[in-house]
Amino acid sequence: MPNRSLGFVAKELWWVTPTFDIDFDYQPMNQSPKSAASAQPAKTIILEELPTLQVNQKVNVTASISLGNEKPKPVQLKTTQQMTSVKEDCVLEDKTGTATIHIWDPLINKIKSGTTYEFENLTVKHFQGTTHLGTTPATTFKEASQQLETLNGPALLQNPEKEAKVEKFKLVNKLSVFITCQACKRKINEISQQQSLKCKNCGVRQRQAECKRDASVQLQVDLDNKDVWLTAFTDVLESLFATHLKISLLSDSDTIEQLLMDLQDIQFTYNMNRKVITKISASSLKS
Repeated sequence: MPNRSLGFVAKELWWVTPTFDIDFDYQPMNQSPKSAASAQPAKTIILEELPTLQVNQKVNVTASISLGNEKPKPVQLKTTQQMTSVKEDCVLEDKTGTATIHIWDPLINKIKSGTTYEFENLTVKHFQGTTHLGTTPATTFKEASQQLETLNGPALLQNPEKEAKVEKFKLVNKLSVFITCQACKRKINEISQQQSLKCKNCGVRQRQAECKRDASVQLQVDLDNKDVWLTAFTDVLESLFATHLKISLLSDSDTIEQLLMDLQDIQFTYNMNRKVITKISASSLKS
């Protein structure tokens, strides 16, 4: 789940976040679809399929749910300016894997932790490269006839960080290098030859050379004899570049991807819930 810090002022009921490229999961029923995926019938999936799905794709899944202890967050919807609530510290799991799910009002108080449900019309979302699920106004659920005996969700919510070591990154996917707006901190998608860029979100024009360059990438690794997709962001990628001084986020994508494929014996810490690499061990940075 995204570890976003809240700048919440109770008397104003306003949610402020410093992160970029945020798109609230919840959409009113009368909002037009953002993509062709959202107009397709819901697909029945198992959780290990989640990283391969499209943004806004509708899915059905049978899984057990674990709820954390955090209170739901108040959120003002961009489209309608209405206030609603979302509970983000929730984990779904089936026999194939786990996934973060964001539960939006009015379903928050209707779902019981530790119960297996048949969910219909969940939506696929991405936040900073991480794929998760969210409820929608069309989401329905009912208790499943068979319950999952052992739940890993509570442990994931309490202690999501785990150390791991892999021989290599098996696959590299969705490398994205982009510029972050100095004013609103959102992503400026295009990196052009112009000396200045205008942010489409806030309208501020800025010198490209002074803008921070960020990146994200998905890496497939073998964890406990199972292929798992993990996401790495700017700080982790820059750590992996440490022993290759000629390679940086200014390098072309083929060069960066080839470096990632060539690395061996990588030791790292990752968030089991968010499926994000959070730190590269110093021993992996030795040349």
